[in-house]
Amino acid sequence: MKKYLFILIFTVIFSDLKAQNHVDALRYSFLEPLGSARLSSLSGAFNSLGGEMSVIQSNPASLAIYRSDEFSFTFNSANKNTKTNLNGIKTQNDAQKIYLQNIGYVKTLNLNDNSLNGWNRFSYAFTYNRQQNFNQKINYSGETNSSMINNFLSNAQGTSPEDLNPFSESLAYYSWLIDTINDPTTYNSSINNIIGSNQYVSINRFGYIEEAALSISGAYNDNLFVGFQLGFCGIDYRENIYYSEDSFLGNNNDSYETGELQNFSFNQNLHVLGGGVNYKIGVILKPYYWLRIGLAHHSKTYYQIDENWSSNMSTEFSSGDTYTELSPDGFGNFELNTPSKNLAGLSLILFRKGLISFDIENIDYSTSNLNASYYNFSSENSNISTYYKDVTNIKIGFEWKFGNIAIRQGIAFFESPFSNEINDYSIIKNSFGIGYYQNQYFVDFGFVNSKQKETYYAYEGVSEPINLTEKNSSFLVTVGYKF
Repeated sequence: MKKYLFILIFTVIFSDLKAQNHVDALRYSFLEPLGSARLSSLSGAFNSLGGEMSVIQSNPASLAIYRSDEFSFTFNSANKNTKTNLNGIKTQNDAQKIYLQNIGYVKTLNLNDNSLNGWNRFSYAFTYNRQQNFNQKINYSGETNSSMINNFLSNAQGTSPEDLNPFSESLAYYSWLIDTINDPTTYNSSINNIIGSNQYVSINRFGYIEEAALSISGAYNDNLFVGFQLGFCGIDYRENIYYSEDSFLGNNNDSYETGELQNFSFNQNLHVLGGGVNYKIGVILKPYYWLRIGLAHHSKTYYQIDENWSSNMSTEFSSGDTYTELSPDGFGNFELNTPSKNLAGLSLILFRKGLISFDIENIDYSTSNLNASYYNFSSENSNISTYYKDVTNIKIGFEWKFGNIAIRQGIAFFESPFSNEINDYSIIKNSFGIGYYQNQYFVDFGFVNSKQKETYYAYEGVSEPINLTEKNSSFLVTVGYKF
């Protein structure tokens, strides 16, 4: 029978309580291709072009095409609309955020002699870009044919109470959600053979991935442009998951001292902070005035990441008794290497008034890797290799100028990183925009819309799948000055 113990814990043993897995690897590798309003309006199809601030962080060779200095910045008003569908019950939520998307400064050094054997221009730049916006709200509720209690029971079987996971099964045990009778390693609950319940879930996600970079480049006879960049990335991610159940279907356990379970709630909190470094190299060829060819390689990003997590559980019984249990604070630090990326682009200059640009990029998400000095991530890295795959993404952009005004249109196709059919996270982005130039000043506006689908499981085991439809929309404004 349960003993009332005040839990004096302790230092969390990472190997038993780790939160890091293949989900983390994809979350911090799957980036949103936004930058300035102009770049975003062309759906990122700018790898073979230059003279544009945010494309420097895609292909640093584009910096060499600048002929003057520039300062510009971009704000993004982003909204993520998430619709859920649980057994025909539909809900939706919006997460709105305004933030600095991109800012940068370019310095160009023009050479007026031939002392460097054809090298006629060098440039350097300091740039910043938001690579991912995590803000999202997900809510759903409804009757299901499963219960998280069954998951707790399954995980607890064969384990003594003092060895239960203090972030889940231990909370269930000390709040009387599950209990032992006779055998100290065999568990049951106040409701036998639970076959259904009413569930409610609320998920709130916040945070971002950002990158600041230093780039240098050179132009050779205005036909060959090369560049190198050193990037410094940061991660700040927060997640809160509130889960509750009531209206249980099953047989009451009359021997349970607390009476019949009325409801329980399970709350989980996660905070992630990380920093990383990468490098990028690029080249752009201009064999003819109307043709540009761009190539770039992005190295893996080498992250050092710290995670903190906690959870709590509350239960209420027909006897009127209520119980609340708190977990200790969990913590972990580990290394994450995200995939490298290869890019190629081709653009055609149309009558010196417009352009059409094609980009293709290759990313192998199965090559992400988790590592720590005190834990072997062999199982997690094996899952990364199994669950994710090599993808090819395609972007197409168009721009045409009418005097001081430019109109833009773009479309991009992003292949799903999942190797199985559990999730189809393929994305189609549609974008358009307009720009105005007057002397040394310019202002650009961009609109980007995308849609993707995802399947979410509240817990392992027999959790029913929740169908998510995510619609992302961004309105970007860039203001710049050339001097």
